[in-house]
Amino acid sequence: MLFEEWWGPWAEEIEEKTNGMVKPEIYPFGALGYSPTQQLVLLEAGVLDASDVLCGWSTGHFPDLGVLDLPALFRTSKECTEALETTWHIWQREFPKRFGAYPIMYYAHEEQVFVSTKKLTSLDDAKGQKMRTFAALQDAILETVGATGVYISYGEQYAAMQRGVVDGACTGAVSHLKMKHYEVSDYVWYGTGMAGFAATITAVSERQWSKLPDDVKLVILGVSEKYRKMSLEMGDRWLTGALNELEGHGMTVTRATDEDYQEIRRLAEEEVWPEWSAEHSGTMGRALLAAILEAQK
Repeated sequence: MLFEEWWGPWAEEIEEKTNGMVKPEIYPFGALGYSPTQQLVLLEAGVLDASDVLCGWSTGHFPDLGVLDLPALFRTSKECTEALETTWHIWQREFPKRFGAYPIMYYAHEEQVFVSTKKLTSLDDAKGQKMRTFAALQDAILETVGATGVYISYGEQYAAMQRGVVDGACTGAVSHLKMKHYEVSDYVWYGTGMAGFAATITAVSERQWSKLPDDVKLVILGVSEKYRKMSLEMGDRWLTGALNELEGHGMTVTRATDEDYQEIRRLAEEEVWPEWSAEHSGTMGRALLAAILEAQK
């Protein structure tokens, strides 16, 4: 879906408008033999010419990039994308200095949502459940609301629910659909903002960027800006489509009530965000969070 709607057309337009001088070759994460969690490190080292950087996946090396995955900071993919737009000047200023890579584009995926084998239609239902997670911030907010996060790899979610290792799992709604989690779970709970939106920055290594003529850079930036604007509705559209299909497979799909979301946000603000700020936020992380919260007033 991402390649057909996004990367394929983007690459074709870049090649056309640079008269073939730049021909982007797109590879899925892992196809070149590198872990998705290493993309920013590899960009910094000049091993990759360009890459998507999923901020949440990069927190092992650069914890303050997890700011966009702070629980309940956003409720929709559109809100997350708008925050990327609001803070884009910070990314453009700090990325080259800190990572040796120039950011050209951003987008947010669909919400990372919860499915469960047990009833899951409210915050009260979540209490006591064991959920597959893939990030420390997800573990933190689940603990705060009375649930438990269990790290399980992406490919093992189906079997873990099937065998009762966990009650449910957290990943993107499209992934739940593609991995047929509707065969081993009955409930979908979304609209909590608890697990983020896989915010992504596309960046080019400074080594490669510096070699390009200025007019070619302008073409790439112009095309990328077009796709940035297209991304505003993309994640939420993917979410709606996936949820409709999951419901068609017999799952009970429930959006968190406004009251539940506000309670989750209150708990996150009081217990999760301060700990993250104290332990992990570097200068860039603090600047990003301050700008996002100012824009939300």
